[in-house]
Amino acid sequence: MSDAWSVVMAESAARNDPTVPRRRLALEGRSPALRAVVLILAVDTVVIVLHVLNRITGLDKRLFDLDGEQNLPTWVSSTQFFGVALCAALLSVWVTGRQRLAWRVFAGIFLFLSLDELALLHEELVDRVSRTPSGDAAFWPLFYLPLGLGVLLAVAVVLGEVRRFGGSVALVAAGLTLLGGALVLDAVATKIVDEPLLFEPELVLEEGFEFLGTAVLIGVLLAVLLNRLERQRSA
Repeated sequence: MSDAWSVVMAESAARNDPTVPRRRLALEGRSPALRAVVLILAVDTVVIVLHVLNRITGLDKRLFDLDGEQNLPTWVSSTQFFGVALCAALLSVWVTGRQRLAWRVFAGIFLFLSLDELALLHEELVDRVSRTPSGDAAFWPLFYLPLGLGVLLAVAVVLGEVRRFGGSVALVAAGLTLLGGALVLDAVATKIVDEPLLFEPELVLEEGFEFLGTAVLIGVLLAVLLNRLERQRSA
């Protein structure tokens, strides 16, 4: 019995030792980060269920429509994108140079996505950049290529920072992949918009990917933020 108690005490001391690397998930069972993710996903589930019930009952209330704008789903989505941006902005405070720039670029991307949920910025932007000064249609991806390369460089630096402070690179990659999947599904939706039996499952899956992706990113970045605060307090 005494040996088991000694093991427990040793493990407890190791967890409180700032020199001991933390687990890569950085989402321990009772951590604030994990509780935040659970709460976010609970809200997301309620939003999706309200949409499904709205469709099944035929009420078609705009407030609960996942395909609508300026309603409950867009407010929730905007808040979650802002949560990612806020965590990234706070993490930029501890670093300098390219690391700070990378975190701020990362935060800027999600701040734009947060505002876009409310103001439809991308529709206006695409309309403007997809035409030449003379009004002719242009190959708009060329305008986004330099921006995309910059984003990839920023993400690479951010992944290194996440690893350095005990976060899960795999979870960050998973969150970004889910958001990328939501974009792909959004593009696919234009092809099946006239097929209700396909459109509804696609819509729920798309929004589910988006909700889950941002929730995962908030959880990991919040965990990294808490790890850094803990190390600073223990120093």
